[in-house]
Amino acid sequence: MLNQIHSDVRLLWDFLQQLLNDSQQRYQCCIVWKDKPRGIFKITDPHRLAALWGKQKNHLNMNFDKMSRALRYYYRVRILQKEPGERHCYRFLRHPNELRHCKQRALLTRDTENGIHNGVHSDVEAALDMSIKEEGLSPGDAE
Repeated sequence: MLNQIHSDVRLLWDFLQQLLNDSQQRYQCCIVWKDKPRGIFKITDPHRLAALWGKQKNHLNMNFDKMSRALRYYYRVRILQKEPGERHCYRFLRHPNELRHCKQRALLTRDTENGIHNGVHSDVEAALDMSIKEEGLSPGDAE
């Protein structure tokens, strides 16, 4: 089922985007767009979605409580926000292309000598770098 999802997906926001934008709409049982132009989506089956994420990350004991920790982290770094009034409904605060660009720069930055790439290390890049590190932890290691 996840064979079509890119193997280089290592961040939850990227994984969610790929499921939401699947051209064959195979994941609507788990997650759907409510208002794509505004970036609003709903998780329709949190337990199944968490199982898919766990399979992607090779954490077979993943559950929605553990996955939602990463979602809450994204609130703090302004990648996602919870939509008021509806359970499991969220909004992307940044365009996926911006996040992908920042992710690439954060990875480059992390590999440079002083953690600075071309003298610039924006808040978004720092947040994504931290996100990369935090999501690399095993589920029991965070919080």
